[in-house]
Amino acid sequence: MTTYRELYKHGAFPHQIDPWSEAPRYFQQIHSGIINDVLIQIQDTIFDMGYLAGKETSLLVTERREPDIFVRSHQTTQSSQSNWNYTQAASTVMAEPGLELTGDAFPEPDAIHITHRATGDLVTIVEIISPRNKDRSGDMWEYIERRNRLIYSKGVNVVELDLTRSIKRLTQDILAETYAYHIAIYMSDQKPRFIGINFGEMLKRFALPLRHEVVGVETQLAYDNAYQQAYIASHIELDNHYSDSELPFPSLLTDAQIHEAKDAVLHWREELKRLQITSS
Repeated sequence: MTTYRELYKHGAFPHQIDPWSEAPRYFQQIHSGIINDVLIQIQDTIFDMGYLAGKETSLLVTERREPDIFVRSHQTTQSSQSNWNYTQAASTVMAEPGLELTGDAFPEPDAIHITHRATGDLVTIVEIISPRNKDRSGDMWEYIERRNRLIYSKGVNVVELDLTRSIKRLTQDILAETYAYHIAIYMSDQKPRFIGINFGEMLKRFALPLRHEVVGVETQLAYDNAYQQAYIASHIELDNHYSDSELPFPSLLTDAQIHEAKDAVLHWREELKRLQITSS
């Protein structure tokens, strides 16, 4: 039996991508969760195969890059913000207040780096493409150059999960323009592979390349777990962002697809109300 909390966690788009979650402020949370879930999926298996996976800074980070982050805060005036002292407040709960930073400190997006345990050689990188990484053409080309150097000069495999719709793609192929989402797999000794996913489809399982061997990754499971653990649907609903004006790249969807997405949110809200009434 589905509970009110479970329905809130799963959202209106079970086993597919929530189109509203593709906005940078929500996708940043999903990005981190996918990285963690893929690590959980593969770590033990590839360790037994002679590899080790870990989190490293994404190749997408550049000096000009703005971080994908948002902080939820209550609407308060500047005067009310300055009426409290964090150091004193921390002491009341017997907590370490820490030191003030003189600059801005933001988390950088992660990628998965897989190394060969015997040699320490970098074998494969898994990148989650963030929507803001596609905003600046200059940053995109810098990333593509770094990616290509790793593949063709260093022999490193690169896997890109592009799970946000956009008119810009880091995969420079006509195929990328015909699918809402895709997984691109680049290998130094093979032709690139492309897995296209249509809007409303489940994300597909892919074979993560190592050295002449692969391990399976459940992409939809990783997305679902990341989405649910962060309660993304609840954040979008609380922000009143399930609306036409907040739908990222609506121009890339047909009128029928937009109507179906709005219908799914409407039915989800109605079921939430029903469960709330029956549980009270």
